[in-house]
Amino acid sequence: MGFSFLVPAFFAGAALLVSVLVSYSKARAELVVPGFSIGLFERGERVAVLAAGALFGVLVPALWLITAGSTITVAQRFALAYREMERLDRAEQEPLETTR
Repeated sequence: MGFSFLVPAFFAGAALLVSVLVSYSKARAELVVPGFSIGLFERGERVAVLAAGALFGVLVPALWLITAGSTITVAQRFALAYREMERLDRAEQEPLETTR
């Protein structure tokens, strides 16, 4: 009995975790930035890759691809949300500075 089951289990857990982060980052960013739609691997792409991996018997590479693509999507969303919040903070500060 080996530990060959650990690799698929790791990628399944990582894909699940990062997929939840993709949805969470969009939900949190939409509180500040309306119409927040950016990212490489949104829900449709993740489902398509998972289905193709299951149909063609390459589930572990599909999970790896979902994990990598979703991580990029989370990074893109965090970066855009950060830039937008910085812009909103600057816009809020400008009227205060001009009245002084």
